[in-house]
Amino acid sequence: MESLQDLKIALEAEKHKNRLLEEKLRMKSFENEMIKRQAHLVPPSTSKMPLNRKDQESLLIALEREEEYVNNTLRQSLQRLVQEKIDIENALEQEQEFIVNTMSRQLAKALNDKFQATKRTYNSLETGGIIESEEIITDSSFSSDSENSRDVYRGKQQIRILETNLTAVKQQIHTAKSEIKRYKEMYLQLKSANKLLMKDEGYIGKNMSESDDTDRSSEFSCGSLSSRSMGLDTSQDSNAASRENSSTPKPRYSKM
Repeated sequence: MESLQDLKIALEAEKHKNRLLEEKLRMKSFENEMIKRQAHLVPPSTSKMPLNRKDQESLLIALEREEEYVNNTLRQSLQRLVQEKIDIENALEQEQEFIVNTMSRQLAKALNDKFQATKRTYNSLETGGIIESEEIITDSSFSSDSENSRDVYRGKQQIRILETNLTAVKQQIHTAKSEIKRYKEMYLQLKSANKLLMKDEGYIGKNMSESDDTDRSSEFSCGSLSSRSMGLDTSQDSNAASRENSSTPKPRYSKM
C-alpha cells in the first residue's frame, strides 16, 4: 500500500508544518508584547521620554503594517492548511474507493475461482463416484476467503487510522484559528490604547496652547490699561498746571 504510506508521510509533514506555525505564532506574540512596551502605554508621569506626535504616528503606521503582514501571513497559512486538508480528504476518499474496489475484485475473483474449482471437483467426483472428497476441497477453498477477509480488515483498519489523523489535523486547524483570533484582539486593544494616548496628548497640548494665548491676551490688556492710566495722569497734570497758570495774577507794569 504505497499510497497509504504516502498519506502517512503527508500527515507527518502536515503536523510538522502546524508545529512550525504554532512556533511562529508564539514568536509573533512575543513581538506584540515588545511592541506594547514600546507603545508608551504606561502613564505619562512614569515615562522618562514621552513620544511626540510624529513618533506616535510612525509607531501607528508600523503597527498597521505589522497587522497587515500578520493577517496576510496567517491568511496564507490558513488557506494552505485548508487546501491540504481538502487534498488529504480527497486522497482518503480515493484510497477508500481504491481499497473497496480492490477488495471487491479480489473477493469476486476468489468466489469465482472457488465456484469453478468446486464445480470441476464435483464433476470429477461425480464422474468417478467419489463424493466425500468434496468437503475437503470445500474446506481448502475457504482459506482464500479468510485471507481476503484479513485483507479487507487490514484495509478498514488503515482507513480508520487515516480518519483519526485527519481529525487531528482538523483540530490543529481549529486551534490555529483560535490563536489568530486572540492575536487580532490583542492587536486591536493595543491600537485603541495608542489612539487614546494620542488623543489625550493632543487634548493636553491644545489646553496648553489656549492657556498661553490667554496669558498673552491678559498681559496685553494690562499693558494697555497701564498706558491709558499713565496718559490720563499726564493729561490731568497738564490741565492742573494750566489752571494754576490761569489763576495766578499777572504783574502790571506802570508807565514811567
